[in-house]
Amino acid sequence: MDCGELGLGAIAAHGHADALSLALRAFGTDVLVDPGTYDYFTHRAWRDHFRSTRATTRSRWTAGQSEMLGLFLWGARARARCLRFEPAPGGGELVVEHDGYARLADP
Repeated sequence: MDCGELGLGAIAAHGHADALSLALRAFGTDVLVDPGTYDYFTHRAWRDHFRSTRATTRSRWTAGQSEMLGLFLWGARARARCLRFEPAPGGGELVVEHDGYARLADP
């Protein structure tokens, strides 16, 4: 579960708009995966897609949870946080949130 900061440092380098995305591996098989970046320079549309919210999460908004300004630059950024993490045998509880859509009007 990704509930950390977007990317690295002041410009959020290497960031993806994937707050609260989930990667899952069960019984040696990848079920949900992080799609990565695809390509850095030759296929801009695919690069933007794989860094986008829509590539890694489900949402009722069409806008991304964070605002891409360029190949390596981000504007408005979702802030994610873990409210509760209580693992337990056979289950547990994880409660997380982000504020990435607070800048948008309710659809």
